[in-house]
Amino acid sequence: MEIVNTEIIPLAKIVGNRGQLKGLPRNPRTIKDERFDLLCESIRTQPDMLYLRELLVYPSGSKYVVIGGNMRLKAMRHLGMADAPCKVIPADTPMDQVRQILLKDNSNFGEWDTEELAFNWDDGLIVDCGIDFDTDSDYQEQQEKKKKAWQRGKKSSGAKSDLVPHFGFHKAMERGYLSLFNVTKDGYSIYDIKENDDNMAVFAENAVACVRQLGIRHLDGWCIVSAPKRRHKEHNFADGCCEALAGMLGIPYHADLIVSKNKNRVHPEFEWTPPAERSIIFFDDIITTGSTMLHCNALMQDYNVVNIMGINNH
Repeated sequence: MEIVNTEIIPLAKIVGNRGQLKGLPRNPRTIKDERFDLLCESIRTQPDMLYLRELLVYPSGSKYVVIGGNMRLKAMRHLGMADAPCKVIPADTPMDQVRQILLKDNSNFGEWDTEELAFNWDDGLIVDCGIDFDTDSDYQEQQEKKKKAWQRGKKSSGAKSDLVPHFGFHKAMERGYLSLFNVTKDGYSIYDIKENDDNMAVFAENAVACVRQLGIRHLDGWCIVSAPKRRHKEHNFADGCCEALAGMLGIPYHADLIVSKNKNRVHPEFEWTPPAERSIIFFDDIITTGSTMLHCNALMQDYNVVNIMGINNH
């Protein structure tokens, strides 16, 4: 086969493989709704990838039939794109060779190194790139090893705090946020802080003092909402802080009111069940990029919200 150059072809002239070519069965690939959503998001956020992996098409009259990339074509239509980079398979290519191209384009000859992925690649990035290991026992086993390594303190280096109260107000977005402690050069690692359950009360006591300094005395109609869990869904340090804070202030804490739809830290997607209370203390044990707070605040834009972050690492 001769070298094929990339051509930009209007989507109106490209059709999916429905078995309309003699000697070529219809496209044998399908995609589930949640995977299709990931594919659309992948193309939307990184459209240049389409030029690195073009659609493979075969001429048929005035149209082009997709041999490789039927799911991408569907996603591009869904996103409202007008044209697509394509590699046009020559019309004189024997159909048995076209069938081989179709199958080889969709074949996975290699295997993922699940240990390398689990330990050295970000979980959110893996999910966002459409790599699905929910049923892969090897990957799940490596994830468990990774979690145990974390629990043993092998990843306890990084940001630290001396846990000396240092209340601060920080302008960020419309509401800003209050912080209780600063990141410091010396002190306790974030891992060690969260491992010590006694620190839940320390965070809560300082959050109470922060609320009092704001002049809030009457808390009827207030509640506490925490940042959503993304990787591990079990009870965590932030839950413990919020439960202690709720007990000290005498207001309800609504656990898991906000839930995460993905694991992306930069472009998270959250949904929530609005509480009956109209005023909210939104709490997270640490702030880094501020992305979580930003997207949670967008959900709560019609409510009175005070953002309290435990450790300011922003």
